[in-house]
Amino acid sequence: MQVELALRFYGLKKEDVDKDIVNEYLMKWISHNDNQFSADFRRVLAENPDILPLYQTDPETALNKMEGLLYVEKVGI
Repeated sequence: MQVELALRFYGLKKEDVDKDIVNEYLMKWISHNDNQFSADFRRVLAENPDILPLYQTDPETALNKMEGLLYVEKVGI
């Protein structure tokens, strides 16, 4: 899920990039703003345990929900 969130954050699709590019952007996303996204990812999952099972059945909805909780609500948009 973190890989897909990272790629989406940078406007990329998993199927359009190779493993090296995936790793590069994942590490960039993880280290963003002193590891803000990776720390918030763990917090959001702990506060919303329904997201992970949802990701298994409906990945797009789960990713959209995570994006809303990680990015949109964080900046108050």
